[in-house]
Amino acid sequence: RGLYETFPVFADAFDQVALHVEAHLDRPLADVLADEELIHQTGYAQPTLFAVEVALHALLRSWGIAPDVLVGHSIGEIAAAQVAGVLTLADAATLVAARGRLMQALPSGGAMLAVGAAEADVRALLASMANGEVSDGHLASVGGDGSNGSESSGGGLAVVGGDESHGSGFAFAVDVAAVNGPASVVVSGAEGDIDRVAELAAERGWKTSRLRTSHAFHSRLMEPMLAEFRAVVAQLSFAEPVVSVVSTVTGRPVESGLWSDPEYWVEQVRKPVRFADALAVLEGVSRFVELGPDGVLAALVQQPDAVAVPLLRRDRDEVTTALTALATLHVNGVSVDWSALFAGVQPVELPTYAFQRQRYWLRTRAEAPIAAADAGLWDLIDRGDFTKLAAELGVDPSSSLERVLPALTSWRVRGRERSRLDGWRYHIAWQPVPEPGPVALVGTWVLIGADPVGLAAALTSHGARVLAVGTDERSVLAQRLRELDGPVAGVVSLAALEDTPLLDSLAVVQAYLDAELAAPLWLVTRGAVSVGRADAPASPIQAQTWGFGRAVGLEHPEFWGGLLDLPVELDRRAAA
Repeated sequence: RGLYETFPVFADAFDQVALHVEAHLDRPLADVLADEELIHQTGYAQPTLFAVEVALHALLRSWGIAPDVLVGHSIGEIAAAQVAGVLTLADAATLVAARGRLMQALPSGGAMLAVGAAEADVRALLASMANGEVSDGHLASVGGDGSNGSESSGGGLAVVGGDESHGSGFAFAVDVAAVNGPASVVVSGAEGDIDRVAELAAERGWKTSRLRTSHAFHSRLMEPMLAEFRAVVAQLSFAEPVVSVVSTVTGRPVESGLWSDPEYWVEQVRKPVRFADALAVLEGVSRFVELGPDGVLAALVQQPDAVAVPLLRRDRDEVTTALTALATLHVNGVSVDWSALFAGVQPVELPTYAFQRQRYWLRTRAEAPIAAADAGLWDLIDRGDFTKLAAELGVDPSSSLERVLPALTSWRVRGRERSRLDGWRYHIAWQPVPEPGPVALVGTWVLIGADPVGLAAALTSHGARVLAVGTDERSVLAQRLRELDGPVAGVVSLAALEDTPLLDSLAVVQAYLDAELAAPLWLVTRGAVSVGRADAPASPIQAQTWGFGRAVGLEHPEFWGGLLDLPVELDRRAAA
């Protein structure tokens, strides 16, 4: 009801369709939409889907988007015919109501199965079953024509789709009901026979899925209703479409006389839905909109660079889904009439005074002149350090000039390649900062883990009251943190200095969360990271804590203090 309550255009169009459709039903469409059982009975489902799809088309047009091409899937083809001018609203309502009523009257017991295989392979399987090459006791014969099983819609710039239900009452019969893609086929027939097809498909490694339908649509089980349906269709008036359309019965563009022929709509009940062929005709169309209850058909659009969006998605907010689809179309070049969408809304005047603002970007210090890329090489030459020079070039110190010159050329080439690659890669840049002045700490600071670097003494020298807590499993550590006496100013974890730094640090963070502390948490490592080639990490295993710590900081910024890597030997500057 989201679209109905939010957009008057949709509500008016739906009410107009309902006025005509309800003349053929025994209850209002609103009652059908509110009843989970009724909505799955094809006698009610088809008129309801028709009303929703026609109303979605009206909503799309109200936003200034007119489809260049229409294509309908099953019941959706009737909605496409109506908005294309082939049928008046009254005649379309008569057609769709009779279609649903007559299908509903067919015996139950039919089923539909989606099969993840090519059409030719599926037809070969059905033919082998019909010829007795695959036996199953009661199987006698089978057909290779068929039907579809989808309950949405899709199209050129706009696609209208549909849903249905099915019937039974024949001897064994299975037909191809729809060809939705290169490896997406739906078969339809008697329930027991469909079960057997599913078993044989599984033996061949094909994925299958039973569709929730009431009857076996687009199969020979529909044939008992065709004569009466033909009589209804003969009383209706048909015109030529006023917009380009593609038939999913033929899989080709609709030519003059095709949709205006009443017999087409009778055959449409029985023949398979050739949606894949219709999509192939639309090669080159770049924007698709699905007008239906879900995004089933939009997912079938596989054209490169094509955008396919549904106006509705099952179990998602209707208004948000529709507006998201509209925004997607807009950013992909579709012209939208925003004044229609925001009709009655007045622009907000900006204040005449300047906004108060404060800059929060970190201020960078003036950069020192950067030495040339080969400055280090010339510095070694100037100092006469030929041992390091030979190591840099990868040659023996006693090598002749004949060997050094090629090595020098190779060194410069490698330098240029590294420089180019460095511009493509993410890397951490360490910035030197001035030494801080004396910092006075107040309150209680909790130090978790063994303290081999003398950090407790450093904190105490700055005025902090330090409480030491040993590392332990999560539950024990959490209980210790809950029992702390008085408020805590900060928590410093040395768990990364233990034998299993990542696991111990994880236990600290989990225990911290369990204890519901609010003080900032710091994770300390020792020789875990490098600031350059000359600063090899002393304990690379502790570097795991830095990746873990960044994740903690993103997920829990409310208590995150930061990461601190200490030198192997705690010097005066680090302690400060």
